Amino acid sequence: MGRICVESRRRLRVVLRHLGYSVKAIKERLLEEKIIISHSGIYKVLKKYKLTGQIADHLKKRRASKLNDEYYKYTDNLMADNDELTARQLHHMLTSQWPELSLLVRTVRRARWKLGWVAATHPKNCQLVRELNQVKRLEWCRKQLVENEIFDNVIFIDECSVQLDRHGRLCFWKRNQPCKMKPRPKHPIKVHILGRNYCIAL
Repeated sequence: MGRICVESRRRLRVVLRHLGYSVKAIKERLLEEKIIISHSGIYKVLKKYKLTGQIADHLKKRRASKLNDEYYKYTDNLMADNDELTARQLHHMLTSQWPELSLLVRTVRRARWKLGWVAATHPKNCQLVRELNQVKRLEWCRKQLVENEIFDNVIFIDECSVQLDRHGRLCFWKRNQPCKMKPRPKHPIKVHILGRNYCIAL
């Protein structure tokens, strides 16, 4: 049976009980208002008010976090540099950086989630290209834009590979931010398909 709200508890004690209703009558009156509470629940509310003079719940004291802003910033930077770090690896790095820090792995996992890092079990993959070739490709594309090249007399040949196996990969990404692309070499077993497309200017 769920707990009733503070306003219902206040009516139970201040209004109904003050008017002289019995516990049974209070229960029936609340049932008419579709508020479900047991006899023992009514007794508990009345007893709590008698002992403490309060109806509302006590605020629970929260334990102080073992991680301060410096630890959170260090963890966030580690995840930004390598988004495939596990909670156990982060725990090892934190305790190596601050040997006096006493932490559980689940505390590090909770801190990582608080920073906004969530798991992406199926990250998007991109073509594996060397950094040197990335620069050359970017320069070539900019050159074509400057020359206003529209490739109207070029035969395009493209290929597609149907991969026959699958490799799972776990990484983390921040909420409300795009997931990083993951390079993957072309080594798994696959079926290769080649296609051509003619673009000829008239």
